[in-house]
Amino acid sequence: MKTLIIFSYFFWSGIVFAISFVESPLKFKSPLVTEKIGLSIGQLVFHAQNKIEWILSILVIISLFALKTDSKIVVLYLLPSFILVTQTIILYGVLDPRVESILQGITVQKSNAHLVYIILELLKFIFLLISGIRIIKS
Repeated sequence: MKTLIIFSYFFWSGIVFAISFVESPLKFKSPLVTEKIGLSIGQLVFHAQNKIEWILSILVIISLFALKTDSKIVVLYLLPSFILVTQTIILYGVLDPRVESILQGITVQKSNAHLVYIILELLKFIFLLISGIRIIKS
């Protein structure tokens, strides 16, 4: 079970890093990718990433409880999952309609939702690494 948790944390952190901090910004640097194409691809990629993250989150949760992990430390280990819930329920609910409006050519008002999403991605990445390292050391 411990190996499964370690794998899940580091695989999950790799996915977050590769997609959120490498693929996503780079796609908009290509001169051939328009804003609409970039947003459309981004929406597909982030929704696929979200599904994979849910699978990994569930594996972590089941494994933590199977190992009877101390409840004081479980909160730290579950922070990435709490962030995932927030992103899925709240931020996708705000960001998805914005993307759809932009794809339809509708001008949208400025919003901090994307910045909040990026900050949460960074925090999730950090907590995934910290959790994986702590599990290795435990």
